[in-house]
Amino acid sequence: MPSPKPGRAANDAREKAKKNCANRKLFRSRRNRRRLSHNAFYFKLRALYKLSSLRSKLDLQLLTDRMDGMKIQTSLRIILAGVSFVLLQACVTTPRSGSAALVGTWTNSLGTVWTIRTDGTFDVDRNHDGKRDIWGTYTVAGDTITIQETGRTTPIPRDCKGPGVYKFSRPSKNTLMLTLVNDACGLRKKNVLLAQHQK
Repeated sequence: MPSPKPGRAANDAREKAKKNCANRKLFRSRRNRRRLSHNAFYFKLRALYKLSSLRSKLDLQLLTDRMDGMKIQTSLRIILAGVSFVLLQACVTTPRSGSAALVGTWTNSLGTVWTIRTDGTFDVDRNHDGKRDIWGTYTVAGDTITIQETGRTTPIPRDCKGPGVYKFSRPSKNTLMLTLVNDACGLRKKNVLLAQHQK
């Protein structure tokens, strides 16, 4: 085996040292780059933090304004829901047509008291003594009522033996208005055509 040449070992050592030196420089440059990138990142982060503190104040203000707007919207929604509920209840509790719109105890300016029942019968107290003076039956078709007298405490007048036909409306919760369609009974017309108020 030939012995290594003295110059070659020195060359190898120099080459190795160069590589190590180059590796060290490369390592240092990588480390420096990392340091620089870390420092740049840190400075960027600090700048963002300073900006974000201003921005966060603006964001907080926008958020506060938005929250105030949401509070107003919520309040308006609650008020609107309440008004809708009241209007819906008014529609539900005051029927405008059918026999349900007529059922109840009604009085007019003459003091006549009409009691209209769900079973299709009615009583009339004309002389304010709490007893019925006239009674009969009724039928309803939409907003039209047909009244038929079946009895009185006094004999039924001849013109009141036939039916009376009226259109009715409920202009308010406690008011019933009837308009003449056909009725020969003058006494009934006199009482029925006045505004009826619920007792």
